[in-house]
Amino acid sequence: MNKQSIKGFVVGVVLTMLLTTTVFAAGGASSIGALLNRMDVYIDGKEYTENNLLYNGRIYIPLRDVANMTGKKIILDQKGLAVFLYNTTDTTKTNLDTILNYSQAKVMESTAYYVKNGRTYTGTVCKRGTVAVDPRVIPLGSKMYIEGYGFATAEDTGGAIKGNIVDVFLESTQEARNWGRRNVKVYVLNKDNPVKQ
Repeated sequence: MNKQSIKGFVVGVVLTMLLTTTVFAAGGASSIGALLNRMDVYIDGKEYTENNLLYNGRIYIPLRDVANMTGKKIILDQKGLAVFLYNTTDTTKTNLDTILNYSQAKVMESTAYYVKNGRTYTGTVCKRGTVAVDPRVIPLGSKMYIEGYGFATAEDTGGAIKGNIVDVFLESTQEARNWGRRNVKVYVLNKDNPVKQ
């Protein structure tokens, strides 16, 4: 083999590696097509020089890099399900208690349920973000943030939902079983809460 052939072979291998990324999941491995470092990216007028990933028409950049370039700090909820970016100059924003505008926060027992094509007590369709509560504890229609679950609305009730219990809707029976019974911190949000729900 001459130098030109070797160079062509190496370039082909590298391009193949860049164009096909293997994703390993519980069920096995599958391939997705992605381009590494394909786009020039500018954040607040500054060029982002680290690797980015172009997949399915979207550019992916590590959030930590975006926070660093914009002078923000990252606050995650307990389970890492929600990410909040805040100005580093705001020293009062250190955790969810200081980010969310809420009327009450308490640790509650949580269970989960799934119902195919179900309707809630208030008449809405069951979907992720629907939770059942005891309306004597949390009024129906209340917007909430539940650590480990995310943003939710109290739209349902249930015969077994009495007192400090919140029943979260999940998208399959298996997910509901996996959730089990656990204690979660629940924030009942004020109507003027600045965080998008």
